[in-house]
Amino acid sequence: MLVVDEAHHITTEAPDSEALYAVINARAHEIERVLLLSATPALHNERGFLRMLHLLDPAGYPLDGEEAFKRRIENRQALAEIVATLTPENSLYLDYALDQLSVLFPDDARLDEEVARLRGLLTAMPADDDPDLVEAIASVRDHLSEVYRLHRRILRHRRRSVAGITPDRAGLEIVRYGSAASSKAADLNEDWRLSVAASSASSNTQAQQAALRLAERRLDYRQRSEPSVVEAWEEPEGARLRGEAEAALSDPERLHDRVAALVAAIAARAAPKVQFLVFCSDPATADALAPSLATALGIKVDRHDPSDEAWRAFNDDPSRQVLVCDRRAEEGLNLQGGEKIVVHFDLPLNPNRVEQRLGRADRYGSGRAVKSLAFCCTDDPLEGAWCRYLDEGLQVFDRSVASLQYLIEQTVSALPRLLLDEGAEGIDDLLEHDGGEAGRISREIKNIDDQDALDALGAPPAETPDALSDADDQWREIETAVDGWVRTTLQFDRAEEPASRGLSNSPPPVGGLFRYKYLTGDRHTLIPLDAFVQSCRPAIDVDNKARGSRDVWTTPYSYRRPTALSRLGRSLGSRVLRYGDPLLTGLQEITGRDERGRSTGVWRHGLGAPAGAGGVHFRFDFIVEADSHGAARALAFAGEVTSAALSSLGRRGDMGLPPFFHTVWLDGDFEEIVDPGLLAALSRPYAVEANDRGGRDFNLNPRRWRILREMKLPFLEEWPEVCRRARERAEECLRALPALNRGLEEAARRAEAADDMRLGLLQARALRTDANDLNDLDLERDLSRELIAGIRKPRIYLDAVTASFIGENQTIAAALARA
Repeated sequence: MLVVDEAHHITTEAPDSEALYAVINARAHEIERVLLLSATPALHNERGFLRMLHLLDPAGYPLDGEEAFKRRIENRQALAEIVATLTPENSLYLDYALDQLSVLFPDDARLDEEVARLRGLLTAMPADDDPDLVEAIASVRDHLSEVYRLHRRILRHRRRSVAGITPDRAGLEIVRYGSAASSKAADLNEDWRLSVAASSASSNTQAQQAALRLAERRLDYRQRSEPSVVEAWEEPEGARLRGEAEAALSDPERLHDRVAALVAAIAARAAPKVQFLVFCSDPATADALAPSLATALGIKVDRHDPSDEAWRAFNDDPSRQVLVCDRRAEEGLNLQGGEKIVVHFDLPLNPNRVEQRLGRADRYGSGRAVKSLAFCCTDDPLEGAWCRYLDEGLQVFDRSVASLQYLIEQTVSALPRLLLDEGAEGIDDLLEHDGGEAGRISREIKNIDDQDALDALGAPPAETPDALSDADDQWREIETAVDGWVRTTLQFDRAEEPASRGLSNSPPPVGGLFRYKYLTGDRHTLIPLDAFVQSCRPAIDVDNKARGSRDVWTTPYSYRRPTALSRLGRSLGSRVLRYGDPLLTGLQEITGRDERGRSTGVWRHGLGAPAGAGGVHFRFDFIVEADSHGAARALAFAGEVTSAALSSLGRRGDMGLPPFFHTVWLDGDFEEIVDPGLLAALSRPYAVEANDRGGRDFNLNPRRWRILREMKLPFLEEWPEVCRRARERAEECLRALPALNRGLEEAARRAEAADDMRLGLLQARALRTDANDLNDLDLERDLSRELIAGIRKPRIYLDAVTASFIGENQTIAAALARA
């Protein structure tokens, strides 16, 4: 698998990006699984988006097709606006939108069917929450999304659509303070700006960049500045005024007033387990700020340094309250979890940097809503105007603005001239133009959302997230089942992770962190060490740093997801122990090759056993699942066999017919046993010791098996043939079960209905695209047909078999006991 995060970076025209793109483009078609991750919208980034799609489908999206791709994006806007109106709340006004769909897509037969069904419902004027109406509108939207998306391999989601996955943003609190030094600096900067704006240099690009640099200095409060240099375009008076402005910006009192406001703000908001992430742009300023805060607050203050790991103590210990960062920490750090306040010591003139700062704390995982704290000097109008633009216009402290990056880049590119021509008033004008429900920002968000809706997957049924949550809440049941198998059956040991007891000697958390240990003493694990290491290597703490011994331990685990995702769990690299984890996958692989417990013979010496219980009885444990061999042959015929495709077939078969387990008992005449009393006797737990009635069980090891053969018990002379006939008869009994066949038919009908809808969408999409999609449609029809046949006639395979002999013969029991 090739995974490219922030994939839009490789599509730029920078030399390094071009070289990397060329390498990936040359090899992507040879890799079975390619995953490109990007929050970038297609709108305003048509070239970059085309280059990403080219990596997935070079024939359908050639690099020289940029103009056609741009037109396609533009033409989608009308459809996107229609899709946006298709909501139950608009049920009284949907006729016009449905008419437009009929005009735009006259040849889409399936869309006509869905629209006609929706029109029929609308004539009865149903309520907004009518289930049939909601389902009908969703069907139309899903059809449009599936058929008219940019590409079938685009999966588009926004974080606001998946509640609870990341912490929210809790808005901005502004700390206002006064500063005579900042007031003087602002006035001198304004004097310089007015002098330049009145001169012929106002249209000079260098003058505009100088205005931007001075504005940045007013906002970033760096500890020191570079010496002023007179530039060729400057008039003497302008150079003098700029020198005075820069000198005023370097006045230590400006920084002193700011730090005093910061100290007071943190002291007033400090509370147990509340942590402050203090961001300032300049590394030198951050270097000076950390010890100043530590002295003033009387606490340990961590300083982020990419070349030193010491700062990570802040992540591991919630009692450490403050981490000071410069702009190097704005990307690549995971600082989520707990209660975080992001403190903006300065507010950069690029809003994307503010977004990146907040993105350090509102990441995937646990944590409360992220609060922001910013400082605004009331004596500097520019600071107040820019703070209002970020808070009221972009609303970056309340929501992610990642999708607005291109609008933000346009805004930032226009700032130099705006700041030179209008100063702080220009920022206020920008807010009036961009903010509000009718402003440029809201219009851009609506256009992006409308476009995204065409590429978004249909919302899952309301009960699906609840079902996932309920399944995760059953971690205790999962622990009971898995831990019993690993410790009792396979004989591993388990030890709680010492660090999970907390940093203040508190008791271990519920569902705490632990490790499994491979035992090698008198009581030893029942699988070979080399097999364990080979099959479960990703789950083994190879360096054994945590234990400091030569024992073999796994990495830390928890059966409870919030524990694994906690600050401590992340710091230890813990995993949630679930099906699919390398530990369970490896143990399953090992035990699947081991006959112990899968092929068993037992003599059950039962005094007073039920009538007819004598002789041999067979227990066959079968697994029933969809037979995907026919679908695999269809893949091979189409030349599409890959490990990814075969895995996908397995998953599709499991969705159509979830695998299940069934036990068949046969007597010595190969007839199915249905008597409840006899089944209860056969199914009782293995008894190592004799009970009060004298009965006990004997595992038939090779020596005991020879004893039974010497005593001429029935069947033993032709035992292999008996086992073969019993196996065939057991499967016949299973396949003849009426309940099984009714269930298979119901599963096949459900799969047919689901595939009918999916094939209809594929057909509609293929008719409006190219020959590749038509070929895919033919293959999908073949796969659907074969998989449904594999549901009706499933694969049944034997997981375990037991031969149980029940008898009251004391002589046999005594001989078995001696052996």
